Amino acid sequence: MDEMFKRFKKEFGADAIFRGDDKGNPASIDDFIPTETFILEYVIGRPGLPLGRLTEVFGHFSTGKSSICAAVMGAITRAGHIGVLMDTEHAWSSAWMEMYGIKTDNLLIAQPKTVQQLFEQTAFLCNDAKTLIKKPQALIIVVDSVSAVPTAEEVEGDKEGMAMHAKLTSKGFRVLTNLLWENRVSIICVSQLKDNPMQPFSNSKLGGSALDFHAAVQIKMVRMQKTDTHLRLKMTAVKNKVARPFREVVFDLKFATGIDPTLPILQAGTEYKLIDEASGGWYTIGGKSYRAEEAAELIKKGVYERLLSQQPLQQPNELSDSTVKESGTENPQQVGTVVASNK
Repeated sequence: MDEMFKRFKKEFGADAIFRGDDKGNPASIDDFIPTETFILEYVIGRPGLPLGRLTEVFGHFSTGKSSICAAVMGAITRAGHIGVLMDTEHAWSSAWMEMYGIKTDNLLIAQPKTVQQLFEQTAFLCNDAKTLIKKPQALIIVVDSVSAVPTAEEVEGDKEGMAMHAKLTSKGFRVLTNLLWENRVSIICVSQLKDNPMQPFSNSKLGGSALDFHAAVQIKMVRMQKTDTHLRLKMTAVKNKVARPFREVVFDLKFATGIDPTLPILQAGTEYKLIDEASGGWYTIGGKSYRAEEAAELIKKGVYERLLSQQPLQQPNELSDSTVKESGTENPQQVGTVVASNK
């Protein structure tokens, strides 16, 4: 095998092949961008978004897709990473960004008018990231949404424009997949589901199925309940190349404050055996009974420690190891995730 390895490198170049036991094996996904969004990291099963890969969040209207992206964008910009928002729906606002703690100093906003512009601008950002962004800083792009942006042919009134959307999307993601990995850029794409009138109780995705093939992680959002104050949603990892798929969690999205992690933390606490017994809204921990909010607060640190057992990518604003040890922090948000600190 050693001789074959040497001959292959000599013929096709040093970067054309690598050994499976190399520490720098480019096929492995070892770097993750912490999101401080427990529900997302719990469903993915890793301490954040995979760096250099594509993540899709899809579902029907009003299922919290943009809220998940806003929460992620808030965490990464506060941590010192660079976030780029491709706002094709023109739906984000300053009040929305403020609620999710997005640091606008580290945020760029683009509003591509066509599918062609979307992929051209995204490819430009990926190529620039290789030379302009150095570790531990990373670039994360949110496209909200792929389905909303028209093709140039549609804008010009061509009747075949809608058919071109799926073709251009497929072609664009074939190119982007390599660029994301080579330049260590992560991208989150939002997609919409629509009811299929020809087939009752079935759905189809606007813009074709390109993301089904190219996404490393696909998150499906489903609305379970709606009230005047919040939505109860279910999130499922229907595709996952970085951990086991089909993990799901139910959570509340409050209109005034955003994502409430209480229910997911209790679910994880049960899975990790941090909760002895649950009955009628009461949770027994260490022989004592607690209400849901109290129990979630009590086990939050333990849940985060187990979830984030794999060390994520170091953060630009992260405290040094010695500083963390000296401070003896008990903040569960700082256990293996983003430690927001301005040095």
